[in-house]
Amino acid sequence: MPYATDNERQERLIQLILLLTRDILLLKYGKNEDVAFIMYSEELSQRNLNISESGAIRAVEAVLSTKRQRAVNVSFQNVLEALTLNLCSWYQE
Repeated sequence: MPYATDNERQERLIQLILLLTRDILLLKYGKNEDVAFIMYSEELSQRNLNISESGAIRAVEAVLSTKRQRAVNVSFQNVLEALTLNLCSWYQE
């Protein structure tokens, strides 16, 4: 993953994923004014129709848990791969 070559960039990427999952959760609860990616809120709202509340909550929790994984030296690639698989499965519930 050429973009995430150092810890600062890896952390920035995780923060962007966290904001995106947070936006999905906020839109699920109708909090449109608090969305970070306002330019994508309409598209996220349309895609949000099939996502359960529990799936949206678990997605945010999964992103937050990446800090723990990285603290015990799990490779960043493994963290992202596991996170991607989890997000896909929880968003399909």
